[in-house]
Amino acid sequence: MTESHRFKVVIAGSGFENDEPESEQLGDIADLVHADGESREALLTEVADAHAILVDAATIDDEVFAAGPNLKVVTGYGVGIDQIEVDAAARRGITVCNSPEAMSTEVAEHAMGLLFALARQLTFSDADVRLRNTWDPFGKAYRPVVLRGKNLGIVGFGRTGTRSAGIAAGVGMNLLVFDPLINHEELEIPTDWSIRFCVSLEEVVSEADAVTLHVPLTDQTKEMINAETLAKFKRGSLLVNVSRGGVVDQDALYDALRSGQLTAAGLDVFVPEPPTWNERLLELPNLILTPHMAWRSEKSGRQMQSDAAGEVRKILLGETPRWRVV
Repeated sequence: MTESHRFKVVIAGSGFENDEPESEQLGDIADLVHADGESREALLTEVADAHAILVDAATIDDEVFAAGPNLKVVTGYGVGIDQIEVDAAARRGITVCNSPEAMSTEVAEHAMGLLFALARQLTFSDADVRLRNTWDPFGKAYRPVVLRGKNLGIVGFGRTGTRSAGIAAGVGMNLLVFDPLINHEELEIPTDWSIRFCVSLEEVVSEADAVTLHVPLTDQTKEMINAETLAKFKRGSLLVNVSRGGVVDQDALYDALRSGQLTAAGLDVFVPEPPTWNERLLELPNLILTPHMAWRSEKSGRQMQSDAAGEVRKILLGETPRWRVV
């Protein structure tokens, strides 16, 4: 490829330390430029002559597509693509990809880490020791539970849901799975798993001692955990969300945690991010909140960058991508 025919790839709203993985994948065929995810004007300017977008924290919608007549592909870092207006891309013949494989294990381990912390009341008892100078192993406030033999509801049975199931099965939990988008009869399930595929979300939450969410944010999943749903949970159960904050109605979650309908919840995602710091949910002692870091490990970031850039490379060179969404 001659210098005059090189592609231009815009990296939008990236929080990564550097773009070495992208350069390794694309440096021989494309020039990389950065657009601040918070500067709409800069993004629209840069896409005017761009052929591809790599996106993390920026909104890529029809206005962006209209501003970039040469765009061929938009690839999101990670599995979530709710920042991309997928239907608009499809209408304009622009391919959308993601890069889900790099952090599936990390998210699953984080989800189960939150579950274990909730079940054993780790953060709550730690706060007692550190902030209240309390050392009471028989304290009446502590109600840790054993997870072995309990029912874990898994909503969404893709990569992270499946890997979470493996961890939970390893400690002897029974698995209740709901995912209307899969044909479970085609799945290869380990014979030592205690697993049941449920026909509805209500079936899962009414029988589960804990529920973990692994779904994308779509029109169908937005606030799927709401006041009506939470009322059907087994009283005193646990909730973990490592998908997207918008999947849960946070006002309803607050009420459920205050009333005891839920014993506790662990969230890696929130609306908005970062939270409004006077948000009342943050005042609750039976909530663990981590800052959308479930995807992170010593290797996941670099792998995610490389995988996303690799998808862009394939599209630009007319090859078949691994993780095409549309």
